[in-house]
Amino acid sequence: MRKRGLFSSKKGEVNEELFFFIAELILTVMVFVILLAYVNSIRDNTLLEKNYLARDVALMVDSVYAAPGKINVGYSFGSIDLLDFSFGFNEQRAGVLEENGEQTIKFPYADNKIFFSPLSIGFMRTGELIFIRSSNRLRIGGDIKENLNKIDCPVVETKEDKKRMIIDAGHGGSDSGFVNTNDALNESKITQQIARVFGLYMEDMKDEGFFVEFTRDVRYDSERPMDKRLLVIGQSSSNILISMHVGEDDEEINNIKAFVPFESKKSVKLACNIINSLLDEYDDITGASIIPSEDIILQKPVSVLLELGNIQADKDILNKKDKTALSIIDGIKDYFE
Repeated sequence: MRKRGLFSSKKGEVNEELFFFIAELILTVMVFVILLAYVNSIRDNTLLEKNYLARDVALMVDSVYAAPGKINVGYSFGSIDLLDFSFGFNEQRAGVLEENGEQTIKFPYADNKIFFSPLSIGFMRTGELIFIRSSNRLRIGGDIKENLNKIDCPVVETKEDKKRMIIDAGHGGSDSGFVNTNDALNESKITQQIARVFGLYMEDMKDEGFFVEFTRDVRYDSERPMDKRLLVIGQSSSNILISMHVGEDDEEINNIKAFVPFESKKSVKLACNIINSLLDEYDDITGASIIPSEDIILQKPVSVLLELGNIQADKDILNKKDKTALSIIDGIKDYFE
């Protein structure tokens, strides 16, 4: 008699198929469970990373607010790729959002509302967060730069529809001012050339409400004595005066100075905006200052006597007159914004 086994008959063949089906099913379930556990572990790890990053960048904001002086610092984390996340700052919360856009984690920071404008920055992705604090603002981004040598400008309303100004190109003609000892370059010609370029650019800005007049003819190095220039200033209806001069110092010195009337906040703001614009353009400036003065040329409500660079130094601020004129104009535009 034949022994009956599990697979020894047609019924056994059916049982064999059922066995393999059940085995495949169990294997499939096991693989699914393993994959699910793996996905959950990744999700949990991402959640932990988001919590960590939200707390860490919020603490970074607190630290930048609390630190003295001006700051430019980068934030990155070696074991975590910041590009896997997006970062936002709003309503005193640092937010971290993962790449697939699920579940934003937020953590509070102490917004310094007394001295700083509130942060409001939408979500961004970057491999490194840059924190820049200067003047009365905090900036956060991935690719931002700022010249921390700039002067902090006073906050005062200076918007005007009609922007009338008078430009005094210092000295003139036989009154040469300071003279370079090597190539006879003189202050009078430099201020005349900068003022001439300034006037040409301003011609194209009349539609923006700008009107400019000069204390002497700047088409060439004309001569007009100081008393005549003062008379022109006094008779002018312009309420802004900019007098252009060049300083003199040792060859290695390349400073900018701005002289303003005492107790004139608007003059300080204009001087500050012009100096900062020049600092943006030239990286070889060795110093910048705003100095209260009783110089007789400072007759208008808003008056600035600019001392540009050093006649004895071969520097771009005096050589590149187009750029210098444009930088002064950019500073003036900032003043009126």
